Amino acid sequence: MPERDTGIELDRILMFLMVCSIHSSSYYLSLSFDVYDPKWQLANLINSFSRIAVGNFVIITGYFTCKSQAKKIYRQAKKLLATLAACAPLFYIGIVLTNKSIEPVPERLLTAFWTMVKSFLKSDGGFYHIWYVQVLLMLLLVAPFLNLLIQALDKAMFKRLIAVLLLFNSCIVTVQIMLGVTFINTDWFSSNLSLFITMYVIGAYMRIHPSEKAVGPLLPVLILLFGAFINFLYCSDKSPYIYLSPLRGFKVSYPFSSYIGIFAPYSNFFVILAAVLTFRYFSRLKIKSRVINRIAALTPTAYVLHSLVIKAINIRPEQQELFRGFALLMAAKISLAFVISLICAAIANFVIKGLGSGTRWLARERNVRVNTQEL
Repeated sequence: MPERDTGIELDRILMFLMVCSIHSSSYYLSLSFDVYDPKWQLANLINSFSRIAVGNFVIITGYFTCKSQAKKIYRQAKKLLATLAACAPLFYIGIVLTNKSIEPVPERLLTAFWTMVKSFLKSDGGFYHIWYVQVLLMLLLVAPFLNLLIQALDKAMFKRLIAVLLLFNSCIVTVQIMLGVTFINTDWFSSNLSLFITMYVIGAYMRIHPSEKAVGPLLPVLILLFGAFINFLYCSDKSPYIYLSPLRGFKVSYPFSSYIGIFAPYSNFFVILAAVLTFRYFSRLKIKSRVINRIAALTPTAYVLHSLVIKAINIRPEQQELFRGFALLMAAKISLAFVISLICAAIANFVIKGLGSGTRWLARERNVRVNTQEL
């Protein structure tokens, strides 16, 4: 694994901030569908800009893991499982505190336990953001086999592989969502795992075949601004869905009953393109900072915990007077989620490290006793 580059570590921190932004802004997009309200437009802008976060995280994983041995990759998966186990008590306490049922205490505690298990296995029960950890674990399990395939490809075949993966996992999906029609059923091959494999392969390509072409920050910003405008257009009374609906055999009325985020899927081609360009920009930054590297090291654990933190600090619209406006409310919620998640991650990592040291000490003591008895 190459030495951690501070530019990429800065990218990792920014992407985690965007993850907090996605889940902070999504709540307000679901409350009102007046797309001409500045509050809705701000939430849409924040949400649209933040959609590159998940793909960017997986690109980083592919970049740093594509040349690793299977033993090292599985050790990384084991560490991720240990992080999830260490965070489980916090999830359990959070579920108990947010359980408003009138069941007796023993039943409430048991219900909270099964809710936590269901959250980890099915990504629901109020903590559906755990899905990323689940899919990442599956990706790490298949990563050694992907690495064998990647190492056997020349540059031309590598490009063809990426083109095919993008066609089925992104391009077809994007066109069908924008047209509001389904001419090819993409459910089988456009799952989260196949999307993660696509992003992993793209990250591996940029590691194995680096490009010397400079990429500025303006292009991904323009792409994401375009995405925010498309989301606004599709949710407005000028939405193409309204005009396409007669061709599809049913009537669509405005305003819509839900947020139509054309750029919301992580598989959207433009979202993937912006994620790739953003990673390339940060990977070429020539900076050094131990502080940035240490903060970035907290982001995997913080990702596990952030859904619990966001649920705990949920600020409702009626409380926005405390922040003198919706923009300050959004800034406060995103900042609190970001900072508190990192603090909790630092504590969790300290506990995990302590438990690991204690386990190793017990193993050494046991070996000493066994060797003494044999003598």
